[in-house]
Amino acid sequence: SPELRDAHVQAILEFAGENDFYGIDLDYRIFDSSLRDEFVTFVRDLSAGLASDGRSLTLTLPVPVREAEGWDTQGFDWEALTPLASYVKLGLEPEQDRYYQRMEEALSYLVPRVGSSKLLLTVSALSHERGADGVGAMTLTEALALASESATDPEGPVAPGSTVQA
Repeated sequence: SPELRDAHVQAILEFAGENDFYGIDLDYRIFDSSLRDEFVTFVRDLSAGLASDGRSLTLTLPVPVREAEGWDTQGFDWEALTPLASYVKLGLEPEQDRYYQRMEEALSYLVPRVGSSKLLLTVSALSHERGADGVGAMTLTEALALASESATDPEGPVAPGSTVQA
């Protein structure tokens, strides 16, 4: 509702002011896409309020996905939202082995529509691995344990006293 939207904007503005934040990064990547226009209104009001206090707004939005019939922006109106933010961060790609391909595709869609000057690519500091159940995050300890396993790849048997590359 407009009343709840206005109250939410005010709560964020007060939070930013009380903590003397330079700006806010809004990350509402999962929302009801039927509220697309209401979300643009919310971002417009928040952006104006932050700007009047000398603060900035960045948005983190999900990476658009190419589908057979076009592009799935997951309900977000990139062309309306981008001008309202200082920067728009493309959300994390959990399948890191597909990062380059997905970003190339997404940028080929986004840059002609919103330009490139406000787009920021993001990468995860977390490690992920692909298993039978899909892609899952790994703890730092798990990733370091996997990365620190020693392995050799000798051709044939290793004779005592020989040099082996690990």
